[in-house]
Amino acid sequence: MKHFFLERHCVYDKATKGLNKEGFLQAMIMAQEIKRIADNYHNVVLISSPARRAQETIEPVAKILGASYHIDSRLQPIDWRILSYQELCEIDDMIKPFINNDIIVLSSHYEVLGPYPQHALKTLCDKHETIRLADRGELWHLDLKTGLYEFLPKRIKD
Repeated sequence: MKHFFLERHCVYDKATKGLNKEGFLQAMIMAQEIKRIADNYHNVVLISSPARRAQETIEPVAKILGASYHIDSRLQPIDWRILSYQELCEIDDMIKPFINNDIIVLSSHYEVLGPYPQHALKTLCDKHETIRLADRGELWHLDLKTGLYEFLPKRIKD
């Protein structure tokens, strides 16, 4: 794996559980950010939580990269709580079959993506750092070649 992306689902309508207008715009912006980095790679794996808002967040990525996405229930939070270490390791197990792919993109929720970047940085790069939480409509990108990570799209500070 050369690049690893974690998408936190975009802003959604609480009544329909689907993305709202702002959320669809956020999803397109994230897809363009991923394309900018992943454009020269062809071996891409996209995996989403079963939740509608997570799928609607990853669909523009699938479209822009010409790939399909898989649904995996391990990306759906359990009882809407932060994942345990064992549950984080289950996500590791989920991506292991794809570790030789160039790009892996996961689309999920705060409860999964809150703790997972720090866990992934430790397990994939042997780095121990505290990482802030991604906002809705924001993705975390880890470059496995350099071990550097960033949040995208870049936010303008007030």
